[in-house]
Amino acid sequence: WRPAPAAAQATPEAGPTTPVAAGEPGIWWTANSPFLKGVMTAPNREPAIPHPDREASAEQKLAALAGTAGRKPNLVIFVVDDMGWGDPGCFGGGSAIGAPTPNIDRLAASGLRMTSAYAQPACTPTRAAMLTGRLPQRTGLTRPTAAGEATAGMAGEVTIAALLSDAGYVTGMTGKWHLGEDEGQWPTDVGFDEYFGNLSANTSYHDFRDPEFSPELVFNPERKAAMDKVHFVRTTVKGWKDGRREYGEEINLETEPKLEMEYLAWSQDFMRRAVAADQPFLLYHAMNRVHTKNYPNPDFRGASPAAIPYKDSVVEADFVLGEIVRTLQDLGQTENTLVVFTSDNGPEEDVHGGGISNSDAGHTPFRGAKGTTWEGGGRVPAIAAWPGTVEAGRVSDGLFDLMDLFSTFARLGDAGPLPTDRYYDGIDQTSWLLAEGDDKQESNREAVYYWFGQEFYAARWREFKRFEQIMTIGMDPGPSTYGGLFNATRNPITDPTQGWYFNLWGDPKERVPVLRGWLFGPLIELTSRNKATFALYPQAPRGVVLNGYLLGGPAGGTVPPKFLAALQAQMRDNPGNDPD
Repeated sequence: WRPAPAAAQATPEAGPTTPVAAGEPGIWWTANSPFLKGVMTAPNREPAIPHPDREASAEQKLAALAGTAGRKPNLVIFVVDDMGWGDPGCFGGGSAIGAPTPNIDRLAASGLRMTSAYAQPACTPTRAAMLTGRLPQRTGLTRPTAAGEATAGMAGEVTIAALLSDAGYVTGMTGKWHLGEDEGQWPTDVGFDEYFGNLSANTSYHDFRDPEFSPELVFNPERKAAMDKVHFVRTTVKGWKDGRREYGEEINLETEPKLEMEYLAWSQDFMRRAVAADQPFLLYHAMNRVHTKNYPNPDFRGASPAAIPYKDSVVEADFVLGEIVRTLQDLGQTENTLVVFTSDNGPEEDVHGGGISNSDAGHTPFRGAKGTTWEGGGRVPAIAAWPGTVEAGRVSDGLFDLMDLFSTFARLGDAGPLPTDRYYDGIDQTSWLLAEGDDKQESNREAVYYWFGQEFYAARWREFKRFEQIMTIGMDPGPSTYGGLFNATRNPITDPTQGWYFNLWGDPKERVPVLRGWLFGPLIELTSRNKATFALYPQAPRGVVLNGYLLGGPAGGTVPPKFLAALQAQMRDNPGNDPD
């Protein structure tokens, strides 16, 4: 990517959604490769593919909606924990795998089904990225946080909840947080007006109590006594933006199965109160289902044809989504509400090898699973429904990252401007969501990047994916082994400067690399540009590894400061010079 001439560079104050067509003033960087279409309107904004006609149509739609509704649209994010891409019926699962999902399927039929939507490989990173519009490597939340762990959490980050709250929205969240438990890290500390839920993952509350899961602790009095002294928040909590906090019932093997119904009731009440107050609302409903180990609500035990806990929990999740949609209908808000349904990562397949008698993980048709950078780790089911605004029955393989919800919601809620001291990876996908007819599989996003921990792994451009390093899975590396959060190991490929290339349309299981010389240019250029953003904005609390150097981290990294300063100056101030 080459910096544009100084006269054409955007000002740092440029808004997050300012549409700029290729070749027009306001482009900060332009691509070298003729295959690439994305334009970068500011040094801290991810390049987006301009679609001027689509953008103009979206503006007309939004203006008409604002005039009809008299206020901004409601925004609902519904996230299921660890649901596989292939679990919902509309993605090939449902009744075919013993767990019908009529409500998810109905939502898909009423809007846009996204077949190439991406999360991060694990829950905490995805949730941080989705709420901040930034790669988790920039926030430091690169792995699941442990219960009671001292961490910076979301402190210092600007969330979409904070932006929308400032823009006149009432913002609420319920369910799994998993982004920090300490002072300053609760949802209500970072922009949400209200919160009711559990601060950690469901496993924190029941694994150590379950004699089938942890017999080495449950039946050892000394260890059990020690566990009782481990500090973490073991109850449900309620919080408000004014600082008030309440601690509710203890979450244990008896109470945990009933939480989803309590969270559903809270979300319904939150929406009713917002509508009664004539305020637009943001609702983030984050389920604990279907994360292993599943303890279905007694009302759903045996409710699936498969009659095993995971499948029963899928049915429960489908029911909760259906009730959220029904409540919107009862409130007359269906046509004024964008509902996004998705999962936070792929299924946790490694539980299959952990002694659990019945399958307790979801299904993905892709290679790998949660905890890997294969498609099975981060490619998730996603649906966007907004009756009358998002075209019903539409299906697209355009690239979408859950970080894009940040920029898209900011646009829809007329929120901002964004800070200029940090890099934003999310892209405004409003005009793509609101498009009609055949969009030629192209969204506003040009590439998806696969990071894990401190390391860069791969990039996807259109149907092609380039790896610099891969993850082997289990004791017998190969596509047939179970993938997972705890049994994948990193391996550089034979020549990381060249990479391994896969055609995801021809080989969705990523089994056989292809050799296509023409792909080297665009994919290496995209990869280099993404890495270079960490040089311009070296905010990486845990550090990132770039070409053998550690940038950021607790000790400040290993990049010589003078070299970094010189690189930043070259990238910012030398028009026409290729920083790669």
